[in-house]
Amino acid sequence: MILLLLCKATSIIGQSYTVKGKVITDHDGEAASFAIVSIQNQELRTLCDINGNFELRNIPAGKHTLEVECLGYAKLKKSIVVSKTQSIQLQLQSSSFALPEFEVMAKRSRKGKVVIDEAALEYIQPTSLADVMLLLPGSVYKENNLTQFSQISSRQVGTDANTSLGVGIVTDGAPVSNDGIRSQLVGITEGSGTYDSEVRNRTGINQGTDMRYISTDHIQSVEFTRGISSARYGNLSSGMISISSKHGVTPLRVRLKTDLKNKLIYMGKGFRLGEKAGTLHAGIDYLHSIDDIREEMDKFSRLTGQLYYNNKVKVGGYNLDLDARLSQTITTSKMKKDELTYEYDETYKADYSRTGLMMKGCMTFGKTWLDQIELTLSADYTREKISRHRLVLSGSGPMNMPLAYEEGEHEGIYLPRKYYSDFYIDNQPVNIYAQLNANSRIPLFRNMMLNLMYGAEYTNVKNHGAGAVIEDEKRPPFPYDNSYMRPRPNWAIPALGTGAGYVQADFIYDDSKRNILQLSIGGRASMLTNLPSDYYLHGRVLTDPRINLSYTVGRTVKNTFRIGFGTESKTPTLDYLYPEKLYKDFYMLNAYTNDPQYRHLITYTNIYDVANRELKANKNKKAEAGWDIDYQGLSISLTAFYEQSDMGFEYFTEYYPLTYNLYTTLKPDVSIEGRTPQKNDYIEEQYSLFTTSKKVMNSSKVTKRGIEYRLIFPKIVPLSTTVEINGAYYQTDYASSLPLYYYPAVKIGGKEYPYVCIYDNGAKNQYRRLNSNIWLNTHIPKFKLFLMNFFQVVWLNTSQYKDNHDYIPTEYIDMSGALKPVDDIIRAQIAADDGTFRYFRRTILPVKYARNEKPVSLLWNLKATKEFKKGTKLSFFVNGLLDISPKYLSGSKVTQREWHDPYFGLELFFNFNL
Repeated sequence: MILLLLCKATSIIGQSYTVKGKVITDHDGEAASFAIVSIQNQELRTLCDINGNFELRNIPAGKHTLEVECLGYAKLKKSIVVSKTQSIQLQLQSSSFALPEFEVMAKRSRKGKVVIDEAALEYIQPTSLADVMLLLPGSVYKENNLTQFSQISSRQVGTDANTSLGVGIVTDGAPVSNDGIRSQLVGITEGSGTYDSEVRNRTGINQGTDMRYISTDHIQSVEFTRGISSARYGNLSSGMISISSKHGVTPLRVRLKTDLKNKLIYMGKGFRLGEKAGTLHAGIDYLHSIDDIREEMDKFSRLTGQLYYNNKVKVGGYNLDLDARLSQTITTSKMKKDELTYEYDETYKADYSRTGLMMKGCMTFGKTWLDQIELTLSADYTREKISRHRLVLSGSGPMNMPLAYEEGEHEGIYLPRKYYSDFYIDNQPVNIYAQLNANSRIPLFRNMMLNLMYGAEYTNVKNHGAGAVIEDEKRPPFPYDNSYMRPRPNWAIPALGTGAGYVQADFIYDDSKRNILQLSIGGRASMLTNLPSDYYLHGRVLTDPRINLSYTVGRTVKNTFRIGFGTESKTPTLDYLYPEKLYKDFYMLNAYTNDPQYRHLITYTNIYDVANRELKANKNKKAEAGWDIDYQGLSISLTAFYEQSDMGFEYFTEYYPLTYNLYTTLKPDVSIEGRTPQKNDYIEEQYSLFTTSKKVMNSSKVTKRGIEYRLIFPKIVPLSTTVEINGAYYQTDYASSLPLYYYPAVKIGGKEYPYVCIYDNGAKNQYRRLNSNIWLNTHIPKFKLFLMNFFQVVWLNTSQYKDNHDYIPTEYIDMSGALKPVDDIIRAQIAADDGTFRYFRRTILPVKYARNEKPVSLLWNLKATKEFKKGTKLSFFVNGLLDISPKYLSGSKVTQREWHDPYFGLELFFNFNL
């Protein structure tokens, strides 16, 4: 098909035209400076200049729909017939509840994307980007808790670190990333044994962007792509979130919000700087949040400011759009005192500051071979410092302090049974990003257009922080399993660079009658550029093909069929690529006498290099198909999808045999009373055991499948109410692509068990959920009143552990480190209940396979908004007004129940025309 189109393009060239015009507002005919004018079906978009003038070139002949968006005004759609170059004038109406067509729900595009515009954002009044996701089909309501990090979920039941890490967030064309965060310290690094829950629950190390830091008050619109992303965007594996910032001329806007958990204030205004100087939009907001008003143990504060400048100038007869954004985010998260922390005298504090600068220039040539060229540059500097004052207690005897920096035998010292450890983790990543894009619009023949996009980009991240620093190395914060790290400063770690290029061809056929065909074929290639030569990803090119097809047919009844396939790749973070070596101490001589002056400790230190130089990118294979129907206000949308990622990052336990000399039994007739014991006072014996370390592997496997649905009914005129029902059936499997390693915790003849068993039993945890979100939106324009009732019904919510019931290992590791198969001889010994090999058989109780099934639950949220003069709005909301979550018996026969704390609040929104 593509070859046929290209062949025809060589002989039949279609005609294209230019549409010029001016956009004004209903405010005394004032120009709509820098309004966005677009023709979505043709992938055409331009900005008005400061006087509201615009020009769209390369428009094929036929009937099209112009769409105009401007901050503070209702979106305008106007049908035009293009048969020649023409000029038109468009007028925008101020956004108001008085407009009959006012909407507050998400919009769906033909490519399956979900767009949440200014009106919806203004109405739902979110405190962070996470709140906006409730509008997406399949999402479920979650209580707002800004004191802890929350993973981003995408088309799944539950959450996982790799999905959250793989969601790409792009603001005004520049990516938002925390891949440069590195926190290497035993107790903080995932998989390093006993960990500090106060730090781990409040930070998102290797889990993607923390959406608490993204204020929605500076956002004009958000676009969610959960299916196949454009080839322009990369280093993601779970779709993307594209954010457009507020810009242009607006009155002074003030927003106040208060509820039992949050207090928020925002002020913003857009200024016209001059006839040729462009506009500047400035905004600032402050948020204070607590977790529980009854305790107020945790609190979170965020201050965000943003300046957005844009202008349109003529350079050599061509239009040049200029954009620049300067943003600053400062947050503070503290753990306040309660009875327990008063007793322990512990403290936690996290300070975060991010300064970002984005500059963008887009030159429009309007030529067939080169329509536009765009350059985006961005840089951001983040300073994140976590400080901890922690009490260390030993309830199982004395602990040792590591002193060694080399493997082998070393003198050690004993730690006190109780002490305080002070440490901090300092991250200062600098992200630099540059992307050059171009596109060509080639008329192939009548009604057919080829929109060719291509470009290249480079990303560099360097962490200049001090890393993990323990104030007194003789007082480690997590000494419990005698494992330690010697953290290097983050500034000593190499920068992480990524180069990429892409090309995407969009074939667009629109006969202006009843047929619209859009075929998008693209590919992306990327490579990490600053890795050591012994890494697998060094010089390795990652490719991601992507294809999307949509076909719309019909006039009165419109049917749209969608299909897409592609891959998305997420590269490892700095923390994954450059872990610290692990030091593990084992007691050789542990003579802890009553008299401290005679105590003697000798340890054997083993050092493990846990860096996985074979680490690969996490590649997610995605496929989806959809069907949309539109008929006289009735809209039905169905999307079926399948995703499989079997190379996700996770910490995997590796076992190592270790033999060293042990001195525990005194020689006959030897007394150590009144003196320091020495090795020669004891009988030397060899001691063998398996020790472990955690290494990041490409072993996490997540499989997602499901059907998303959305029904929008025609407005019920007598009730002034529209009804939308959306939801999804999701089935998510979480597993590991590597076999299970199991070490029986038993001793044979007083010695450690000599084998590690390896099982390939296909174990996985399966989750299923079916939900319906029902929105009843009552809009009475005459009274400028809007009432939203939100009902959430979760019909099905189950979880279950599954495997192939093979309880016999396929291989095992012995004390020499050799990997051996489990042959028929060993199977016979297992069956005969041999004293050693009987532990090869794993026993899994039937209760582990039992399905946990929650009963049907119902939640009701309510919000009412009244608009007064000059756009002033007052809102009252109650979340959890009704919560029906019955008790149930879990698979393990434990009675459980889920609770949602109800809370209410007020919102005020003012417009001041200064």
